[in-house]
Amino acid sequence: MDVESQNGAGEIDPTDGVQVMRIELEPRTWRRTVLDGLSRGQLLELAAALAVVDPDATEDDDVYPEDVVATMTRMDLIDRIVGVVDLEESADDPEPDYPVRREPASTVPGWLTSVDSARVVLCRESDVDGALSALVGDDSVFGWNVGGELRAGDIVVTVLDTSPELLVAIELVEHDEAERLVIAERHLLRDPLSWDTVLLHARTDISRFVGPLSLKASRELLEVIEELLYAQTPLVIAAGCRPGEGTSDAVRAAYFLRAEAEGWGMECASCHREVDLAELELHFDRPSEAPLRLDIAEHVDDVAPLCRPCHVLASAHPVAVQETLLRPACPDCGARSARPILWGMPASPPPEGWAMGGCAVPIGPTPQWACGECDARYLVVSVEELRRWGVMA
Repeated sequence: MDVESQNGAGEIDPTDGVQVMRIELEPRTWRRTVLDGLSRGQLLELAAALAVVDPDATEDDDVYPEDVVATMTRMDLIDRIVGVVDLEESADDPEPDYPVRREPASTVPGWLTSVDSARVVLCRESDVDGALSALVGDDSVFGWNVGGELRAGDIVVTVLDTSPELLVAIELVEHDEAERLVIAERHLLRDPLSWDTVLLHARTDISRFVGPLSLKASRELLEVIEELLYAQTPLVIAAGCRPGEGTSDAVRAAYFLRAEAEGWGMECASCHREVDLAELELHFDRPSEAPLRLDIAEHVDDVAPLCRPCHVLASAHPVAVQETLLRPACPDCGARSARPILWGMPASPPPEGWAMGGCAVPIGPTPQWACGECDARYLVVSVEELRRWGVMA
């Protein structure tokens, strides 16, 4: 199927479609994060260095006199400084090109540039975590949405339905020794491409297409992909930790692609417990929870993968939740859902959140905690106490 459009591709400009970064933080956010940590003397020095401007003054006298600045409160100084440090885009004074921090030329595989007559099969996946788990692990049980039968020599281009959509993988299909169709080569994009940017430069309208393309459309698409991989076009999106505001599944996809490329493994960055990809949550480890507009690679620089309990600890939460999560982790499964054990024969049912240990208290080491996940029973004691019990020499 070859649906032609009248849009020409033209040459690809590495800065094409770049959105200028803005620091979209309200003054109170700055007070809490950076400027509020400065002393009044440091704020006065910063205000003098930045030539703090009076928004109500005339053009001939637009800078606050020193005696006026000296009488300002800390909050007034912070407000004025934030007003000066304003990176919003100006039509009269455009921002310079976005400085991309990427690995040099996202290695374009040789087999991609050497195939002139390969058929491209577009694969689109809405199950983002399922597709990522299959791409970085075992894909034998994952049902790929390729829109038809594959054949030897096909190149599968996988696009994830993230926001924005990302081109994340290019794979070459061949026959193995038993004449079975297998993925002979798989190129995961350490820095994924914006699918919108690919479509912008493609001559064929394939925006919602799934399945095999015509040879002409296939060749044009591969040329665009190759050029974009070398161009290192920035992908600027808003993302942050504040719930429901700027969180991005695209950052999640980009993180796990880089994790696979760097060999980071799938473990919580806090408790170092191995966790399935679908259970890892990304925490933006930066002063502000407000969403920032940055290149997706810079968002990946700022995130840390955490298991659910550790992510709760790293975020604002009630004291009761923290008390539960700070109980000793289960030595068998690593879960932080310990319940204290009540031994003996209480006159009434145990309090909510407790576990019954039994009527008779064991002689020797007595379990203190019951895991809420696997029901393992354990205690936390010093080596000296174990020696007194004769459990260890």
